[in-house]
Amino acid sequence: MKRPDRNPRWTAAFGYAAALLSGLLMGVTWVVLKVILNAGVLGPADLNWLSVAGVLAIVLPVHLLRHRRNLFPRESPRAGC
Repeated sequence: MKRPDRNPRWTAAFGYAAALLSGLLMGVTWVVLKVILNAGVLGPADLNWLSVAGVLAIVLPVHLLRHRRNLFPRESPRAGC
């Protein structure tokens, strides 16, 4: 039996769900950022750094999941072992 992540139908469904979720998240964050800018709590430069931190928070786990086999190769020394 094939794994669900190897099945093209599941892959397409996961991709569609990810696109839908990211669009929804982008819409919500746009409204929140607009309210924050209008309130004068943060400036545009502060929001720029917050968006960079948000991108890193999204990209880092994806990178770690994609390279989980090569993240700690057997040849690397382990601290505390």
